[in-house]
Amino acid sequence: YLYDPQADRATVEVQQKTTGPGSVIHQTLKNFHSTSHCILKFELKDATSRTHLTYIIYNFGKQTALQFIPTSLFTETMLNIHVVVPNNAVITGSYRLADWKNGVILDGSGCRFSGKIILPGKSKKFPKTCENAACSPT
Repeated sequence: YLYDPQADRATVEVQQKTTGPGSVIHQTLKNFHSTSHCILKFELKDATSRTHLTYIIYNFGKQTALQFIPTSLFTETMLNIHVVVPNNAVITGSYRLADWKNGVILDGSGCRFSGKIILPGKSKKFPKTCENAACSPT
């Protein structure tokens, strides 16, 4: 848990890393079939620069995977995740860390329509414009 906004910090790094079929990401997210060639890696650190949580975004082209990896310094048993993309909650949930051997891995893919997020495999009605929008599962 990081508490002090004056002392706690995050580092961000873009890395070239190939993640292909057979990886832990593909084993967890069965509808992922392509290869990621780069990641965006965030490390949340305390005042002494010790990492408590690593958050990785994988780019699979049309799909995005999110991986949250707590270190031994992260003492909570639950990980509460709230992913917000311009004022739209995309992913919200509490995950029991004991259930996730390789960190919490989630599908962060989605579509945008009229500024709103639609999750893969879902549809959304827009009553004001009488429109329906659907987002493909892949």
